[in-house]
Amino acid sequence: MEKKRRNKKGNIVKWYREDFFIPGPSIFYNNLSKVAKAFGEHLSTNQVTDLSLKTISSLTHEDKAISQAAGVLLSSFLEECGMDLEDLPIIVKEIYSHLMNVNDPVTKEETLKAVCSLASKRLNGVVDVLLECSVECDDTVAEIWKALVADPYCSIKLMRPLLKRLQDEDPLSEVTYRRHSKSIMPMAATNALCLILSLPDAADTLQNKFSHLLIALVTQIYFVLGTGRRSSKRPSVPTDTLPHPSPLSTTLQALKNLIACAGYIKEYNIMGMQGCWEMLSTPENYFEGIFKLVRILFVFSKYHLKMTFKQANAYLRRPDAKERAVGMAFFAELLSYSEISLFFVKQDILEVLREWMVQPNPLMQVFSIRGLGHLLQHPLEDEILEPLLPPLISCASDPDWNIGKESIKTLQHMFQHLDVNEFGYMGTGLIPRLVMHFSDDDHELRAASVALFAILLKGVDENSRNSVAEDVLRGFVPLLILLADPWSKEAARKALFSCADFMKWVDLPQNLFNYEIYENLYVTYLNICKYIVWNYKSKFPEMLAQMVDYLRSRNASFREAGAILIASNAQIMKSNVVSTEQVENVFLALRELQGDCDAAVANAAVESIEEVFRHCGQRISPQIVPSQLMLLLKNNMAKRPFETSKN
Repeated sequence: MEKKRRNKKGNIVKWYREDFFIPGPSIFYNNLSKVAKAFGEHLSTNQVTDLSLKTISSLTHEDKAISQAAGVLLSSFLEECGMDLEDLPIIVKEIYSHLMNVNDPVTKEETLKAVCSLASKRLNGVVDVLLECSVECDDTVAEIWKALVADPYCSIKLMRPLLKRLQDEDPLSEVTYRRHSKSIMPMAATNALCLILSLPDAADTLQNKFSHLLIALVTQIYFVLGTGRRSSKRPSVPTDTLPHPSPLSTTLQALKNLIACAGYIKEYNIMGMQGCWEMLSTPENYFEGIFKLVRILFVFSKYHLKMTFKQANAYLRRPDAKERAVGMAFFAELLSYSEISLFFVKQDILEVLREWMVQPNPLMQVFSIRGLGHLLQHPLEDEILEPLLPPLISCASDPDWNIGKESIKTLQHMFQHLDVNEFGYMGTGLIPRLVMHFSDDDHELRAASVALFAILLKGVDENSRNSVAEDVLRGFVPLLILLADPWSKEAARKALFSCADFMKWVDLPQNLFNYEIYENLYVTYLNICKYIVWNYKSKFPEMLAQMVDYLRSRNASFREAGAILIASNAQIMKSNVVSTEQVENVFLALRELQGDCDAAVANAAVESIEEVFRHCGQRISPQIVPSQLMLLLKNNMAKRPFETSKN
């Protein structure tokens, strides 16, 4: 068999029949690509590099004919010999440094075509050099990125090396290493992505990398926030003097561009309206920002849901703690979508969550409990949940506020699956803690604590009944106050009915705690207290002290409710029930509330003082009642009583 001719580099010489139709050197006339082909087959790698550098130097020649010829020759030469370049970084950097000075549009187009030809053969190397040339992605590099996106071959492969560099990984390796804190690559890749994802043709470059880029960019925000905290002692610079956007704003913009580029326009707008971007931009609210992003992103379309969960799961095994934390946040919040239970084995997910829950890491515990809370809102087999109940109850008693809050919220859902009559006794020890949370500033924790309190009362065994009864009485005044709280009043109403069942209060009107049937809050309190509080006169001083404490609450509705509740109980403040000292303390506390910044609170305090003075005035020392107030009280005493005036 006849051997095909090979050149000095061992490559088979490929010429087409038509190349021999024209005899002599005229075959190269006006056809520089033929020149590149002819010489490229026989030049050594060093000669290829030297010829490329000399051609690049002519790109900026003042004669357009020469600069255009150099552009065509470079494009053809790199298309023919790009794989043979040993000094790739030098070539790309020289093209970059000359491109900014190329004024002729034809020459510039050919030069960009040369980069695309080179990238089609050695994309990873070209991407790395471009990232190093300009971390900030200046105008020159931006032109090259745009050309690569417009190139059909390069565009479909461009995201992989950029994603790898965003994660500070080697594009040629499948091994994941811990990120290097001083590496410029993640930020350089972020700047490049911010530009690329804003281009009209960017959607074609995503391919199947949306979920990977989503979590990687959110992770980059986390790293940038950490860097910002370490640098917080440096003097601030006015934003209008900065030459480039901040790393945080660029990373956030890249994330926005990604979401819009993937077609999530409606979701993008909702995220903006609900403050998602601001949350992601602050260390204190960063993970809340992730939760909000995840809850909104897949509401209308589930196209990327499965892949995003798989990618979040992959991040759980990343070597860097920050990357794992972001993966956990995504993993936990994605469980709010019922489709996840269809894609993956629930038992496997529960095992992961249980493993996190028992770790001495507060962040892992919060994510675990939050994820379990989401999963419990979907159909589950009860027997697979039983092992999770003891650690969850333990977490509800954790001194860490976030762990406690998430655990209490999740326990409500847990007892929708597990019978409280069978398992509720395990949570009896939580009841005193739940009562403490009734007055918490966080409305979610208040409502969740009240709801769980009502559930656990159904599971108290006989051995714990007496101690729990004391907790019920301690929680009664807070529950009455919460009837004025828009966030908790419905949960409080149900809890009051549970208290009545537990304490076996008989002969109560069936709708006693239904606040809707009463004219106002005063009448509500008066009716409830008449049947219950007044029957516990020995406990009333303690209850009255709780009412006074609410007068000093930071919550205006609590201060107002406290004043009204005192007024509704003024008539039982007899000498055999409440001491004179306590009556005077009540009067002084109400008097301080007269000047409250909230008008409703101030009015309630004035009317409560009148009611207290009407029933206990003779027990209040005149020395603590200003003369003007005394005159006002005497005049108002002749008017209608509190309960009538509130109609």
